[in-house]
Amino acid sequence: MVGGVQLRETSPILRIRDPLGVHLPTPPSVTYVPVQHREDIVNKKGVFAKLNDGGFEKEFNERFLDLIKNLNYKICAVVLDKKSHLERYQKSAFHPYHYCANVLLERYVFFLQENGGRGDVLAEARGKKEDHALKEEYKRFFEIGTYFCKPAYIQQFLTSKEIKIKPKSKMFVGLEFADLLSLATKLDILHSYGQIPILDDNFCKVVVENIQNKYRSSANGQTKGFGKKLIV
Repeated sequence: MVGGVQLRETSPILRIRDPLGVHLPTPPSVTYVPVQHREDIVNKKGVFAKLNDGGFEKEFNERFLDLIKNLNYKICAVVLDKKSHLERYQKSAFHPYHYCANVLLERYVFFLQENGGRGDVLAEARGKKEDHALKEEYKRFFEIGTYFCKPAYIQQFLTSKEIKIKPKSKMFVGLEFADLLSLATKLDILHSYGQIPILDDNFCKVVVENIQNKYRSSANGQTKGFGKKLIV
């Protein structure tokens, strides 16, 4: 699954970090504010062990819901069934991550065109080899384009011929926010395309319910194929 968020503002995201600040008494005194990492939050590990406190978890969840409801952003997310894709195309199958990235980039360019804007692309670092491969794939997208996006069209809306790749540990709020929404968007897409049954009644389902109007959509409100895409 590859997902992206188009952010118009980032400062409200910082508010969700406030209650997680950990005061470190070692001179000079500082407040350590942790990176919002979905797996650590779900498993309540490390600093996020504070979420085992029911009252604290309630406050954190309320702040997160307020954020996803009121922040100015749009979601484009792509899910690919790797097993099905490999079985269907075998040796001619595309690299699953790069295939999703191209489909996601197409929708980002369409979004920029629809809104009269231009934008940059930031991805999360995954490793030296993987990052180099992604840079080359982005370069091909920018210079050669795809069946649906010709290079001249792409270059009207993307501001850089090189993708920016940064570790989430450096607290790039866009990367953190996309990670926080990744599980919810993945399950939502699988459910929307009939791949899984109705979601269980838990906090993830509440998140899913509150992001429906945040997906990129057509003029008549359709999200499938626009902000939500499943590749099988």
